[in-house]
Amino acid sequence: MSDPILVLSLFPKYSVGYPLLLRVAHAYLTISRGVKTGGFNEQSFSDLITTAEQQALRGQQVDPASIPSATTYKPEQSWSYELGARYTVPEEGFDLSSSLYWMPPLFFPAHGAYRKPRSSDAPHAL
Repeated sequence: MSDPILVLSLFPKYSVGYPLLLRVAHAYLTISRGVKTGGFNEQSFSDLITTAEQQALRGQQVDPASIPSATTYKPEQSWSYELGARYTVPEEGFDLSSSLYWMPPLFFPAHGAYRKPRSSDAPHAL
């Protein structure tokens, strides 16, 4: 049995606002961090079994300590940025907001936590 995997994360969010036009409008900037969770890569199990079978045919043993590193992946972090403005006239029931967002793309882990697409009409063994 392998050791449990524990990951602790903080999700900071920073925001700064500035009042404009006698407090009926304001501008703001928000920066926050998010996390795409880590986990277990089910797709790598078939590769792991194939490798173990090939090593068994050669008379070699599979190192059990290599299994967690081959089947798990760590969380990825991402920072997001928002720049916006808001104009409000409560007496008139008027509210106008505008925001720009930017979030750098996350990259897939080295082992891939996704399924590879393939053509449904391509022949394949079950």
